[in-house]
Amino acid sequence: KKFRKTAVRKMAFKARENAEKLASKAAAGGYDVQLIEFRRGLVAVGTCPSDKIAETVAEFGRLRNEKFCPGEAWILVNE
Repeated sequence: KKFRKTAVRKMAFKARENAEKLASKAAAGGYDVQLIEFRRGLVAVGTCPSDKIAETVAEFGRLRNEKFCPGEAWILVNE
């Protein structure tokens, strides 16, 4: 399943295994999770796919309160 237009993204990692660990924590918390590979070998953890920015921002606020969510979390708009 591909992420739609907007999705809350967490941190990008150089080591895929670190991204997989964070993805497992997010999935255990009930989030829809996908690993996203970028150029230059970075792997990000994507959660909360949505076509609506307001929905994404609301989910981002909820996600930021999760213990596993790093402070460097961000939103990606995929146009």
